[in-house]
Amino acid sequence: IAAFQKPQSYKDRFLIRQADRLLSIEDQQVAYFRAEEKVVFLHTLDGKKHIVDHTLDELEKLVNPKHFFRLNRQFLATLPSIKGIFNYQSGKLLVEFAKGLEFPEVFVSREKSSKFREWLG
Repeated sequence: IAAFQKPQSYKDRFLIRQADRLLSIEDQQVAYFRAEEKVVFLHTLDGKKHIVDHTLDELEKLVNPKHFFRLNRQFLATLPSIKGIFNYQSGKLLVEFAKGLEFPEVFVSREKSSKFREWLG
C-alpha cells in the first residue's frame, strides 16, 4: 500500500500580508522562522522580517526537512542562514548565523545536536 502513496509535497512559498497587499516569499529566501511571544516571524536572507500565520510546529511539518531544521523552541532555520556552530557546555551547540542575520545565543540541545550535525552534512 505504501508504494501507492503520493510523495510528500512541502510548502515552497509563503504568502505574507503587508498592510493591504500580499507578498509571496519563496522558501529559498527564508533564513529562519522565529517564535517570539506567540507570534512567528519569517526572516529572509536579506534581513527582512515578516509575520506568518503559522506556529513553528505547523511550519516544521510544512517545510522540507532537507532545507529546514528545528534548532529549538524558538527557531526553525535554513542551511544558508548558518555560518557555523560551536561546542558549548553539556553537549549543547551554539549556532552562529550568517552576517546580517546575527542573533545572540541560539542553542541546539544536546538531544538534538547529533541530528543537527548530520543535517549540516
